[in-house]
Amino acid sequence: MTTTAGMLTQNLSEAWQVTCMVAAGCLSGVVTATMAGGDFWDGVCNGLICAGLNHAMHLAYETLEGQDEPPQQEPKQQNNGFKRLIGKKFFWELKNHYLKGEGEDVFLTKEQFTELIIHGKIDYANAELGEDGYYTTSISFYETNDDLHYSFGTATVKYKVLDDNKIMYLGFKDTYNFDPKPWGVRSFKNEVITRTYNIISNGTDFSIYYNKTLF
Repeated sequence: MTTTAGMLTQNLSEAWQVTCMVAAGCLSGVVTATMAGGDFWDGVCNGLICAGLNHAMHLAYETLEGQDEPPQQEPKQQNNGFKRLIGKKFFWELKNHYLKGEGEDVFLTKEQFTELIIHGKIDYANAELGEDGYYTTSISFYETNDDLHYSFGTATVKYKVLDDNKIMYLGFKDTYNFDPKPWGVRSFKNEVITRTYNIISNGTDFSIYYNKTLF
């Protein structure tokens, strides 16, 4: 159904459409706050935040919309109960598992684990050596492609240093959820997207592992 707002803005440039949308959100916040006996400026702020979050979420989906959709192929069932489709992106797999699953752990294959190690940025400088002789540190995907960026964000890896100073990567762990973090931990854009999806989604958190016994 085409709304009045849609009819008025459909021929405007994207910049003007965003401006109108945010302004409408601001006005809505003011009206709501006034009717409820609240503060005028609180209404302004709430309206701006809601409209901005909505626009940011649309940007996130538009970014990923152009990527390959899951191919229509018969899934291959792996021993860990997680279905892997040939050519299917991490984003679609994990998002569907979040929305349709019941919190079951997801276990990466060796090939998937290697892909993450190759593309992620490992924080060797802040790695901690455990009693087991393995190092534990973070791995970031924020500077990689959109698929890994929106699928993992930041995760945890374990590795050990061999006698010849080569590194053997041993394990991976991540929790798939949309919990807000203090401002500044993520970039502003990523934090806005995370908080927005946390509000509108209705999925179940789960963990992602490679060599779960190490954690």
